[in-house]
Amino acid sequence: MALYAKARSSHDDSSPPKLKGKQFVRLVVLLFLALLPIFGMVVQNGLTLQESTALKRSGQETGKEIVFSTEIGHIVHDLALERGATSLFISSGGDTDIYYRLLRVHEKTDDSIGRLSRWLPYDKHYPDNFNSSEELRAHLAQHRSDVWFRRNETSVEEPSQEIQFYTDINKMLIHIMSATLSRADTSHLWTTIVAYQMLVGSIESANLELDLGWTFFNKEGFTTEELIFYDETLAIGNSQLESAIVYIHAVEDNLKKQFHGTPEERELTRLRKQIKENKVSSNSAEDGAKWLEVMDAYTHVLEEIDLKLSEEVLEIIDGILRQNDVRLSTGFSVLIVVACIGPVIVLGVYKMASESQAVAANLEKVTTKLADEQKKSDKLLYSVFPSIIVESMKKADTVPAEYFDQATIMFSDVVGFTEATASLSPHKIIDLLNRMDQVFEAVFTRYDVYKVETMAGSYMLASGLPTKNGDQHAEQIACAALHLLSAARGFHPMHIPYPMEFRIGIHTGPCVAGVVGSKRPRYYVFGNTVNVAQSLEQTAQPSRIQISSSTSELLLSLGGVFNMEPRGEVSIKEGVAMTTYWLSQGEGRKMSH
Repeated sequence: MALYAKARSSHDDSSPPKLKGKQFVRLVVLLFLALLPIFGMVVQNGLTLQESTALKRSGQETGKEIVFSTEIGHIVHDLALERGATSLFISSGGDTDIYYRLLRVHEKTDDSIGRLSRWLPYDKHYPDNFNSSEELRAHLAQHRSDVWFRRNETSVEEPSQEIQFYTDINKMLIHIMSATLSRADTSHLWTTIVAYQMLVGSIESANLELDLGWTFFNKEGFTTEELIFYDETLAIGNSQLESAIVYIHAVEDNLKKQFHGTPEERELTRLRKQIKENKVSSNSAEDGAKWLEVMDAYTHVLEEIDLKLSEEVLEIIDGILRQNDVRLSTGFSVLIVVACIGPVIVLGVYKMASESQAVAANLEKVTTKLADEQKKSDKLLYSVFPSIIVESMKKADTVPAEYFDQATIMFSDVVGFTEATASLSPHKIIDLLNRMDQVFEAVFTRYDVYKVETMAGSYMLASGLPTKNGDQHAEQIACAALHLLSAARGFHPMHIPYPMEFRIGIHTGPCVAGVVGSKRPRYYVFGNTVNVAQSLEQTAQPSRIQISSSTSELLLSLGGVFNMEPRGEVSIKEGVAMTTYWLSQGEGRKMSH
């Protein structure tokens, strides 16, 4: 203490010592290091503010596009109602009471068009009556007038012509709505947007089916062309509804709660079967009234789900805008705080110049540790995701899903694996799985394939994604599958008394791939192509490779590289069958060993 007091007294009584040489350089370096992070924080927050402002503008524009799309959806719905009411009026021979109800439907349609926040973007491919809301309403008004004057001249084809008139308009509006949503930045809620689009299309198909069904019961039968059109409409509607369910499971939950298992669903199934068989009962008028009732209940359920989805999308957009506002406020606050504490930090650094070496040493240790942790983190990421996805994740917070026009998917499964390992201890099962992975992973690494998933001896492979490889994906998967069978024959499991046999299914087609999950994310592939490949694996025979016709066609383009033996029609799911082939190695191809 005496020595410290003496040093303080000596410092107070004399002028500050001049810094020379290395001491001065160290002080300048420390001050620079102190100012550098402050300057970095200022720049970083400036960039963050700029980014947040851009995101806010983008979110606002996206919100406008989504609101506009929902407004178009309302017009599509009202036009569908007008289509049905017009067909009913024509079928009634010009009934006055029905016409008065039709006039109210006309007013509702015109109101929906008039409530558009803006008109459709100009496109030279659009018909002339889509240039403005006035032209569209004038086009509808002219048609409505023609319907009135032709009310007593109705032919058998007239209801079908009316259905086609309104269907053409709705197809154009749905196309415009899809184009509008595609221009918006919806990467953060793409699944909800896709489900919403699919549901709007499904509702339009359901309303069209309602009108076609009413025409069927009113005319007491369909022509061949009308029956084909009805079947296409029903198939498209079901496909769109199934797609919406794939992306948003809440759609299926709401259907189960409100429609599945109800008397209306059973009655709808009965009437649909009657229409598809083109058989009219003696109670055609009663069946027609029942058809209107059950289809109205069905479309009402779909419209309620559609409304919930549109509200959910808007709520997500509002939440994003609120988050951007918070980021903006936080950024400004940080800038103010940095500007206030900056001088204090510089003064403190100046006073702590004597401790600079200790701080530098400690900083070096921390930096080294951070670098090591970063390497560990990168190593873990590269072991979980494809390298191209990892690089994208490093560049952006989110990695949008990507659509692939064509890729090849393979599923493989060890025959009887569950039964064979049921009596084994957990330790032996783990040992067996590790040995399998060691052998079969060496096979997969020889080809341009990505292992999407593995579980208890089952593998899911993909080629052509996430990195596209032209038309080589089918060949790469085929070679990997053949090599896998060869490796399985040479693999000798220690704990199972018989050789392993794989069942393999391969299919080529379009799919969507992306990172799924937030707490435990993984890279996964979605689409009907995946479902078909899995079904082909499940229906394959042991130690054989079953491929679809699309994969076969692509492999045939390679010449005599592979042998493909037709198997015939195979049911891949209830009511759906496809032609498949057995794949084997051709004479002109040697696998990599």
